[in-house]
Amino acid sequence: MTDVRWLRFAVVGLLLAPYAAVMAQDISTRDLVTGNYGKYATMLKLNELPDGYTAARYVINNAPTSFESLIALSMGRNNPESLRRSQILQCLWSKGEVVKSLGRDFLVTYKVDADIQGVVGQDSSGTPVSPPKEPPLRINLVALDSIQGVTPYPELSKKDLLECWGVSTGEHSGYQPSVSNLQTSTLSNLKQAGLGLMMYMSDYDDNLPYAQSTKAVWYVEFPYVKNVNVFKSYNPKGGEFRFNMGIAGVNGSSIPKPSEQVLLYEATPWADGRRCVVFCDGHGKLVSLAEWEALEKKLKIPGVKRETKPLPLNYGDKFDEILRAKASVQEGAMPAPSIK
Repeated sequence: MTDVRWLRFAVVGLLLAPYAAVMAQDISTRDLVTGNYGKYATMLKLNELPDGYTAARYVINNAPTSFESLIALSMGRNNPESLRRSQILQCLWSKGEVVKSLGRDFLVTYKVDADIQGVVGQDSSGTPVSPPKEPPLRINLVALDSIQGVTPYPELSKKDLLECWGVSTGEHSGYQPSVSNLQTSTLSNLKQAGLGLMMYMSDYDDNLPYAQSTKAVWYVEFPYVKNVNVFKSYNPKGGEFRFNMGIAGVNGSSIPKPSEQVLLYEATPWADGRRCVVFCDGHGKLVSLAEWEALEKKLKIPGVKRETKPLPLNYGDKFDEILRAKASVQEGAMPAPSIK
């Protein structure tokens, strides 16, 4: 067992060999617990990371991947920005300097200390942030005898670290969400609005609201979603969400093919010709121009009976009041979404 342990230390030592060999600095127990690490700052801004630091992924006593990086990785399957953040979040930045404390040697590293909003590039309401909130770098002392493996990432640089969170490097204008990212966020919002309608229906005998406008629909379902941002499209062409008025007041059991019947949709297509659509069974997707033309012809179901009375005409105005109230109490509130 001893031979295996020494072999592991030898392998890790070889992996760390490319780093500069630096005389170890002594840190007292008091300094260790109070965060006084001498010349090493406990926290840095991303652009304050000194030259010479490189990224690597360390296996430390089989420690699990951080929750934040798992979130970014799950979103990153369809989001290149989040995928790159996930890779960076799994790395520690070091140049091989070592400090001594409690009779042990510690490798000095820095780790991106991002919260979930900074990972996925969204604020607390789900709105894409451009640029996303910049996280700090926090010092992370790693006991050398706890390192079980090192995977260097020479392709990652300080420039990548800065660009991921929109910090200017002097070579670009900063982070901008990709069209794919904006479409994903827009579809997520529309699906949440669809879920709110499903909850409304469960309280009203499976009946859809007999609304006179889309804003009236938002007004009656707002108590279920409690967030005006779910009614927002991020289409640069000025997209907006609309309720399918052709099924207003209809009972869900009267819809013959819920998975094919439009419930909510974007009024304006994106530059690629697609638009977000949510169907009466709750699923949503981006549909092509040809798909939309076929769906648009079937917005109204022939011969279907409306089961409820029309909602008051002023319900649309009441939703405008909600928007104004939210804008007046929320610091940096989003502009009221354009809704007809």
